[in-house]
Amino acid sequence: MRAAPVCARTWRSPSPPGCPPGPVSACRGAARPGPAGGPNGDLYLEIHEKPHEFLERDGDDLYTELRVPMTAAALGAVFPLQTLDGEQNVTVKAGSQPGDEVVLDGLGVGRLRRKGRGDLHVSIIVETPTHLDDRQRELLAELARLRGEDDVEPVRDSSVMGKLKERFSGR
Repeated sequence: MRAAPVCARTWRSPSPPGCPPGPVSACRGAARPGPAGGPNGDLYLEIHEKPHEFLERDGDDLYTELRVPMTAAALGAVFPLQTLDGEQNVTVKAGSQPGDEVVLDGLGVGRLRRKGRGDLHVSIIVETPTHLDDRQRELLAELARLRGEDDVEPVRDSSVMGKLKERFSGR
């Protein structure tokens, strides 16, 4: 005998903390009675998460991005970030690079049937200015000269394959 859905309904109900999206067998014998007076069927629920504006979930962990100006990435700064628990400060260390990650422990999703919570991973996106006035351009050029960055060579691929390519291409 195969199972046949009797009806489909939509309920809006909070799920337990940490409950992952997808099908969940929730209650044995909670559905309608079987044919010819048989036992009640099982009730299956499918959990759908409402997408969040700026947080993505992976298991118990949450992920987001924080856009910072290049000066803040170079000098370091503290930025407010909205989390599920309200506003938290994120410390961007001096010298941060694009893609660096700051982890806020225990600010992820609650764990299902376990204590604790996942983490909130904040990926740093460094924004480089695109429109500079003359003074800003002058200051950046001066900084580049002070750092010896006015004659910059392209970064070479230091992997084994990169070295082989370089050798066979005659560079």
